[in-house]
Amino acid sequence: MAGAVLLFTGDDLAQIRDQAENAANRLAGPNADAFALEIFREKDGSTPASLLGEVLGSLATPSFFGAKTVWLKDFQAFDREPTKADSGSELAALFHQLIAEIDRGLPDGINLILSGPGCSKVKSLFKTIEKNGKIFICQQVKVEDKDFAERAGALLRKAVTERQMRLDPQAAEVLLAAIGTDTARIGQELDKLWCRTNGGDIRAADVRAVCEATPALSAWAFRDALGSRNLAAILKLIDDILSQEKDPESFVHLMLSQASGFFRDSLRVRLYMHKHSLKTADNLKAHLDRLSDGQRKALSEEAVILGRHPYVVFLLGKMACNYEPNELVAALEKIMQAYRDLILLQVDNRTILERLAVQLVAKGA
Repeated sequence: MAGAVLLFTGDDLAQIRDQAENAANRLAGPNADAFALEIFREKDGSTPASLLGEVLGSLATPSFFGAKTVWLKDFQAFDREPTKADSGSELAALFHQLIAEIDRGLPDGINLILSGPGCSKVKSLFKTIEKNGKIFICQQVKVEDKDFAERAGALLRKAVTERQMRLDPQAAEVLLAAIGTDTARIGQELDKLWCRTNGGDIRAADVRAVCEATPALSAWAFRDALGSRNLAAILKLIDDILSQEKDPESFVHLMLSQASGFFRDSLRVRLYMHKHSLKTADNLKAHLDRLSDGQRKALSEEAVILGRHPYVVFLLGKMACNYEPNELVAALEKIMQAYRDLILLQVDNRTILERLAVQLVAKGA
């Protein structure tokens, strides 16, 4: 039986590296010696041609101590693969030779992993591996993607499962908000969280304590403080962040956006609760727990917020119940006025944000 051929490529370098590492561990074992796993990667004095030459030499050498895996790691020259007609350079000839070896089928007991960005789908190497092996495309999640949230969430769930960790739904939302489009941070942030909890359950508070205090994470904390109507926490947060923020104007806009999202979502939840005669957040939780997946999906079209995890909706309902419906409507009006003040008034942004915080959390707002 021919050896396995695996290609990991795309534009997400962290995903490429992680998935290829997992594949190497599966094929050669987690603590493979140099006979079971031969790794070829860029080093001082190496060239793309010399790396391909070393890989071809290894593939031509039988494995004397059982199966072996040959790994061309972090290869940066897949985009230099020539066309079929181009054979005038050493690199072109070596690419053609590698493609021919894969097309013939690798010897039994020898596996090949190729990993690195930029392997083109329209060129021969990709097509040959597609026919004779397996290809894993690792694409960066982009905020403009229609399924951005779903893809980022899927990457997080996969990383959590691989590490056998337990992350509660609110912690997952806070972590995704913190990393934004930088999904390459998922692995390192989870590793830090594992150390903090020693492999135990991870809560939202753990994420806030451990993950780097990015503007998104601080804005999420601002949202939580609004939900609990904790003015002291809000003012301290504003003071802590703006005293060290390099772009305070941009951060103030982010805070306003988070506040607007919180009160909008809270109003949606309160309207839903009123429609279904649910007086408390516990009533809401019990109601959601009784729904089937199909019913919940239908409801998510009625109220987008209900498409989230039931526990997250319950927490939002709990915070929303700290405000009367008329206060939620008034809060949105106050936030719009704050946006106008930022544009029209010659007033410090911090002053506008602190004044808004007082207006929002004061009883009768």
